[in-house]
Amino acid sequence: MPAKIDVIGRKFGRMTVTGQAPHVAGRRRVECRCDCGTVKAVDPRELLSGSLQSCGCLHREVMADKMRSRATHGRSRTRPYNSWLAMKSRCHNSTDPKYADYGGRGITVCDEWASDFERFLADMGERPTGTTLDRIDVDGPYSPDNCRWATVTAQARNKRNHRYVTHDGQSMPLSQACEAAGVNYRSALYRLNRGDGWQPLPAAPTPADGGGE
Repeated sequence: MPAKIDVIGRKFGRMTVTGQAPHVAGRRRVECRCDCGTVKAVDPRELLSGSLQSCGCLHREVMADKMRSRATHGRSRTRPYNSWLAMKSRCHNSTDPKYADYGGRGITVCDEWASDFERFLADMGERPTGTTLDRIDVDGPYSPDNCRWATVTAQARNKRNHRYVTHDGQSMPLSQACEAAGVNYRSALYRLNRGDGWQPLPAAPTPADGGGE
C-alpha cells in the first residue's frame, strides 16, 4: 500500500489544504479553502493529480467568460479568438500541458488582454493564415509591444534554446545563418558543438603548376 502523502498546508491551484476532514465510505478527505472563500472537503488524490483546481469557481468563471465573449463579439470560433484563449490558458491554467513553459516560469498576459478579447484583436489584428501568436522576447510577457503573428519557421528561430552565430558581421540564429551561407544546418550544428566553428573551412588552394614537359 503506498505511503500517505501529507498535503496539509499545501496549495493546489486555488485550493489550500487546511486540515483533515471526516472519511467518506472509508476514503480519506481533506478540508480545503478556495481562494474565493468556499470551504470544501475533497479527496486528496484529486488535488495531487491536478484534476481539482478550485471549488468549482474556476470552471464557472471560464464558462461565463466564454458566454460573455459569444454574446459581445460573436467570434468565439475564429483563429484570433482561439489564440487568445490558448494564450491565457498556458499562462494561467496550471493544468494546461504547456503551463510549465509559460505561466510556470513567469510568463504573463498584460492586464488589457487578459480580460478583453476585443482589445487583443484591436492590437493584433486578424491572424493571417499559417501563423500563430509569437512573443518577440521569449522571456517577456504577452503584450502589444512584444507580440506578433509569425510563421512556424520564424518562431523556431526565436526559441529560447536557439544557437546564435555571427555571419557577415551580424548575430543571427544558426538556422538563418545557414540559409544565408548555403550551409547544411545539421552539419553546421555538429561543427559548432565540436568547437570547430559553424562554417566549413575553405578548401586549401591547389599548388600552382611548377612546369613540366
